Amino acid sequence: MAIGNIRSPFTAWASSRFSSCFGASSNFHTSYSNNSKKRIMQHEIFQLIPDIEPDEMATLQANLRGYSEEQTRNFVMAYRARRVAPQQILLTALLGLVVVAGVHRFMLKQIGMGIAYVLTAGFCLIGTIIDLVNYKKLATDHNIEEMRKMIQMGMY
Repeated sequence: MAIGNIRSPFTAWASSRFSSCFGASSNFHTSYSNNSKKRIMQHEIFQLIPDIEPDEMATLQANLRGYSEEQTRNFVMAYRARRVAPQQILLTALLGLVVVAGVHRFMLKQIGMGIAYVLTAGFCLIGTIIDLVNYKKLATDHNIEEMRKMIQMGMY
């Protein structure tokens, strides 16, 4: 005796779920391709700016939404030329312990603080020591501010 084409309630449910998944497959593909593009651009940014901080990367990605790949690449190249590496801040702050305090503040375009550090020997070296501890935050804050200025000026 042949059983013919019998559908159980489970097979009916499974086939309806399967078809609804395929109906939404275009949304899945779009979302997947957007995430894939985001990862590719993130990888390119890491290649162009290997010492980028996570806060800086998040701000950069948030500000570059809606930019084409070419615009993003051009912006990142221009931004890379304007940013200050955290290692530069660390080295110049260390220099402030030995030679002249405040050079790192001039690099951060904080002219008033730079002059104050020079005249007071880095606030008797205490300010310089604090800056040595916070060098990454100083560099990241400066870089994010530079990024915002570039966007406000309409560079890209």
